[in-house]
Amino acid sequence: MTIRSQRIINTNIVSSPSMPPVPVNRPKLRKSSRPSPCLVSS
Repeated sequence: MTIRSQRIINTNIVSSPSMPPVPVNRPKLRKSSRPSPCLVSS
């Protein structure tokens, strides 16, 4: 059971890094980029 669960998680992580990292990194960068340009403009 543990090996089967780990195998599914491994496959999800390998297939997920291409999709989640992009959307998760995009919102994080957008939030961080928002205050930066605002402070620079101010």
